[in-house]
Amino acid sequence: MRKFTVKVGDDTYDVAAEDMGGNTLKIEIDGKEYEIFAEEQIQKAEKKDKKMTSTGDKTIVSPIQGVVTKINCEEGDEVKAGDVVCTIVAMKMENEIEATSDGKVKEIMISANDAVEIDDVLVTLE
Repeated sequence: MRKFTVKVGDDTYDVAAEDMGGNTLKIEIDGKEYEIFAEEQIQKAEKKDKKMTSTGDKTIVSPIQGVVTKINCEEGDEVKAGDVVCTIVAMKMENEIEATSDGKVKEIMISANDAVEIDDVLVTLE
């Protein structure tokens, strides 16, 4: 963990930061831990390409903003409507994201620890 002294206005804080991978940082400020998600500007531009598009394939999109913690399928898998394809954590709650229709997994657009936003494409089905 890297340690810093941070001054905000007239207040000074002892801060430690640890890179947890996937743009996740663990920050400790005066002994209290926080987990934050940092997103670089270039990644924001890349995410625009992951928004819903009309390709003719069925898409499973994120209904929430959060971080992908688990992927329950692989490319080539057959899924049925209601099968859990991944888990997204938002506000410390795990949300199971289900397939909206039957199909074969064509492409998985996410990885574990990815930050996702509403309407980001998670999985495409054919």
